[in-house]
Amino acid sequence: MDEIQEQALREKNAKANLEMGFNMMTILGPAIMAVMIGALIAVIIMIFAAGARGAWMLAKALPLYPIAILTAIAVLAFIWKFRRIRYARKFLAIVAAAVIGVFGCMGATAYYKSSSRVFPSVYSGDYIQALPDGSAPKLYEKRNQKGDASTLSVDEKVTVNGISFDYQEFNITTANGRTGWVERAAFPKDAAEMLALSIGLDGVDTWDQTIDRQTERLMGRFYDIEQKGGGKDPKGYDIVEYKKFTLKPAALGQFTRVGVQTPIVYLPSKAAEKGEQWADNGTKITLFGVAYEPDCTVVALTVTPGEAAKDQNVPYMWLPYGGIRNSAAWKASLTVTDFATGETWRPLPTDYVNAWTITGSGKDRKETQLFFFPPFKSRHFSLTHGGVSPLPDGKTQSGYGGILGWMSSATGMGGEHSKFYYDWNFPEVNVR
Repeated sequence: MDEIQEQALREKNAKANLEMGFNMMTILGPAIMAVMIGALIAVIIMIFAAGARGAWMLAKALPLYPIAILTAIAVLAFIWKFRRIRYARKFLAIVAAAVIGVFGCMGATAYYKSSSRVFPSVYSGDYIQALPDGSAPKLYEKRNQKGDASTLSVDEKVTVNGISFDYQEFNITTANGRTGWVERAAFPKDAAEMLALSIGLDGVDTWDQTIDRQTERLMGRFYDIEQKGGGKDPKGYDIVEYKKFTLKPAALGQFTRVGVQTPIVYLPSKAAEKGEQWADNGTKITLFGVAYEPDCTVVALTVTPGEAAKDQNVPYMWLPYGGIRNSAAWKASLTVTDFATGETWRPLPTDYVNAWTITGSGKDRKETQLFFFPPFKSRHFSLTHGGVSPLPDGKTQSGYGGILGWMSSATGMGGEHSKFYYDWNFPEVNVR
C-alpha cells in the first residue's frame, strides 16, 4: 500500500469516526440536555422549598408580618372586584393594599421593637463592662430603663436570656437570681447579634451554637487570640470582625497524656436505611490527653485523615466541621460520664470552629480539636459521641423526605454529611 492509499484510508477512518460521533451525539444529545434541564429544575425546586420553609418558620416566629401582608392581599382582592366603585377601582385597590401592607409591617416592627419579647442571643453568658462614661450599668425591671433599677458590678458574670428586636437591650439574669433589662452598652458591641438558624437545600435546620465569654477566656490559656477584621474595605463595605484562635506552641504540653485510640466508623445513608452495620473506614481518632484546670477540664482529640483506607471515606464530620461546627447539635452530641459517680458533663458553650487546628499536610496532616468541659476531676470516664443519627428519631430535622429527599440526594444538595454518617466513642478512659 503506497502513501497515497494510506492517506486515503486514514481520511476514510477519520470520516467514519466523525460520523459515528455525530450519530452518538444525535442519540445522546437530547438525553444529556434532558438531564441538565431536569437537574436545573430540581435545583430551582430545592431553592424554592428551602425558601418557603424559611418563610414559614419566620412567619411562625413573627406572625404580625404575615397578618399584615395577608390583610393587604385580601383588601386588594376585595376592592379589585368591588364593582360599585366605578372609576379607578384597580388603582384604588393597589394603593389601599400598598398602604395597608407598608404601614402594617411598620406597625409590626414598632410593636416588636417596643415589646418585652426576647430573641435568642449569640452570647448565652457574658461579663458586664463599664459604660462609655465609666459608670456601671443598671439593671431595670422593664425595657427602656423603666421600673425599679439596681446597679450592676463591672466584670460581673451574667446569664443572657435574650436580646430585644431592635438590638438595643439584653434580658439577663445575675448570679444572685435578679432578672431584668440592661442596655446594649453594658456588653461589647459584638454581643449584639441574634442566634442564626440556617436552612440547607437538603432541608436540614442548623441552629448556631451559643457562646459564653467565660469559655472564650478559658480558651485563652491554650490559644493566642487575635481580633481580626473591622473597619471598611476599599468599596466602603463593613468588614466582619472575628477572633482568630491560634494554638499556642506549648499548649499541648499542659495535657496529661492519654493516647487512647478508637476507630472512626461510617455508614452510608442508603445502608442505614437497609439496617446495615457500621463499617471501619481505617481512620483512628486519638484522645491525646486531658488538662485538669481549676475552672474547666479540657479534652484534646487528634485525627490523621491520611490513615483512611479510601478517600471517599475520610471522616469530614469527625469533629464540628464546616457550617455544622458551630451548631447546637454538636454540643449535645458529646458526653463525659464519670464511672465512679455516674455524673455527666456536656461541653461548655463556645464556637468550636475557633478550637480547630490543622498541622502538616498530605499524609502528615493532623487535625486537633480541644473541647472545654466543666471542671470534672474524674480519671476514669467515658467520652461518647452521639454523632448524627442514621435514622430520624422524631425529635430532629433530618432533611426532606419523599420526592424532595430523592431530589436532594440525586442532585447532591444533601452535602457530604447526608451521604455518610460518622461515629466514634471512647467507652472507657483511664488517665494515669
